[in-house]
Amino acid sequence: MKKLIYSISFIFFAMGLMAQTTTKIAFVDTQVILEAMPAYQNAITQIDNLSAQWEKELEQKYLEIDQMYKKYQAEAYLLPQNEKTKRENEIIEAEKAAKELQKKYFGPEGELFQRRKALLQPIQNQLYQAINDYADANRIGAIFDISNNTALLFYDTKLDITNDIKKSLGL
Repeated sequence: MKKLIYSISFIFFAMGLMAQTTTKIAFVDTQVILEAMPAYQNAITQIDNLSAQWEKELEQKYLEIDQMYKKYQAEAYLLPQNEKTKRENEIIEAEKAAKELQKKYFGPEGELFQRRKALLQPIQNQLYQAINDYADANRIGAIFDISNNTALLFYDTKLDITNDIKKSLGL
């Protein structure tokens, strides 16, 4: 009987302790918030315009290279060997220059990446600071981003704080 009383007491004690240490969690859709931010929309527009401009420039370069090659093919049988070699080298150099320009603009550390980082990082920092402030003010232990999470199968929409974060950002 004493063991039963001790066991029941221990269970109630453990349940009380667990109730005090329960971590609050919440969910937020950062993509919804970002898309509601005018600064984010302006930055995306700038990035898209710049990307389109650079794509057009590269397209023009490759078109010029194609024309050089077609002209070379049409005249190749009339040209002396040294002129053929000279033109082939010009085409090869033009292709290398176009590829270098493409890498400069669109490479992993290219100008587009750098511009995207410079324009979007301050906006993302503002969003993450608002999320952190909300978590601190509401004593939330974990906030999960549901914008691109394919592994999340279910969450209670009562725990979604997306609108609260939007309000704190003035959106």
